Amino acid sequence: MTFVVLELPYICPYSKSSATVTRADFYSNINAQRHPIPDVPVLYLLEPTAANLSLVNADLFRSLYADAYINFLSSIPRPLMEDFAAQIAEAGTAESVAQMYDQYLNFIVGEPDLFSLGMGKDTYWALNSAQATDEEIDALVDRTVSGLFSVVVTMGKSPSIKNTRLS
Repeated sequence: MTFVVLELPYICPYSKSSATVTRADFYSNINAQRHPIPDVPVLYLLEPTAANLSLVNADLFRSLYADAYINFLSSIPRPLMEDFAAQIAEAGTAESVAQMYDQYLNFIVGEPDLFSLGMGKDTYWALNSAQATDEEIDALVDRTVSGLFSVVVTMGKSPSIKNTRLS
């Protein structure tokens, strides 16, 4: 799921001073039609895919928002980042990108000591099926590795993998 978060200035109607300004957040799917708010910065939280980066580039080209803070749920592959850089350089919108980060958030935490990669029930079948293509298996393995790497980075610890030898 991909979202666009806008931080809108908001004058609080309940304060004693009418000059009190706070912040109101607006969340929208990147695929939804959005109207320009040129004086408000935008925070993108999205998967690093060519389609999502094309939508971000289109937003930058149309000057929908002031500055763009782009956050990827997982690590962006270098070729994809280079393509995006070339797109925004060609469009002349590079100055609109304030920051770009890999957040390593492609896992789900249910409890303090429990996480899920959210890959669904079909993953085990797909990895062990004779009908699965090499491309499908590679995609699942890449997603699993990326998710586990995100967990390890977020925990800030090195994993310890132990294997007992059977006699």
